[in-house]
Amino acid sequence: MHVKYRARFFRLVDLFLSSTHLPDQLVASFIRRMSRLSLTSPPHGIVNLIRRHPSCMVLIHRPSDSISSTSDESDPYDFDEPDPIKSNAIDSSLWEMKLFETETKRNKSKKESEEACSGFRKAQTRLSSG
Repeated sequence: MHVKYRARFFRLVDLFLSSTHLPDQLVASFIRRMSRLSLTSPPHGIVNLIRRHPSCMVLIHRPSDSISSTSDESDPYDFDEPDPIKSNAIDSSLWEMKLFETETKRNKSKKESEEACSGFRKAQTRLSSG
């Protein structure tokens, strides 16, 4: 995504998905799509969506052994499904975030990776505690 419009895009995503009356499947689908896109660019906005829609916490807390932790082979989420409700996102997990954490550790210096991973862990802790 072009750097000039990234902040505006994520602000608008946050605004449009702020209603708590949206179906969980729809929000989970957006979270999963953003998570999948984070494999090629930094993850943004995912934490805010999960915080606003606590029923999507299952995406974080689903055991990684029930869903492949390194690929999407056994992931029930269908990235190519045009209808977000039918994408099975709510039955999936955010395995991309674990992969992002692993890659961050591998590619950055020890201090930088610790800061990035602790930021992700803090976000998970904040989301878990309410």
